[in-house]
Amino acid sequence: DIIDRIREDAIGTPVFARAFCNAGPMRRPSRCSNESDADFQLRNWNHFQWTGGDFLVEQHVAGLDVISWALGKTPVVAQGQGGWGSLDQVSPPQANCDRLGQVFDHHSIEYEFADGVVLMSQCRRVAKAWNNTSEHIHGTSGRADLTAGKIFASDGSLVWQSEQPHSLKSASVAQQTAFFQSIRLGTPESQVETAAESTLMAMLGHHATRTGKRIRFDKMLKEASHAIT
Repeated sequence: DIIDRIREDAIGTPVFARAFCNAGPMRRPSRCSNESDADFQLRNWNHFQWTGGDFLVEQHVAGLDVISWALGKTPVVAQGQGGWGSLDQVSPPQANCDRLGQVFDHHSIEYEFADGVVLMSQCRRVAKAWNNTSEHIHGTSGRADLTAGKIFASDGSLVWQSEQPHSLKSASVAQQTAFFQSIRLGTPESQVETAAESTLMAMLGHHATRTGKRIRFDKMLKEASHAIT
């Protein structure tokens, strides 16, 4: 509902966006007796680069997908930073950082789009901090809270709200219902292309935080293509 409204000029021309994926601390990876390193990493896949790609890629990709969907485009360049905070943030606390795996517990990324729109992306997994998972689009005449299904005027007043429920549970049920109905009706929608684009968008941000450099989308794809061939 709200993305349709954005495309009908409800907030004017989009100029800025925000995406958050802030939650509790990463759990400590567990090891079974007589377990090989490969089996340990596969079972604790979200702690290692080659299996999970960092929680930016395997979790925050959902929020990046929503922003890309709303704007109808993917970014051209990204820069950002990430790393580990205090080991006290780990659940449970521990002193041996090597056993935490390879993922960061926070990423902050600035994505730039060809038309000048900027997305500030923040994802974090720490204890006793502000938890929030949401996406927002700011335009020349208002702003949209995509997660809550609300549109606000420039003065902050609420001008529209979707009648659809927006809780995580209701959204998940609605998504699954639409998916299964499309199969039964013989009109399934393939989202492989958009899913791939959003995953690449997350990987672009991940590459930026890992290298500390400003990374161009086309250059990243070109380098990846050369590596494969």
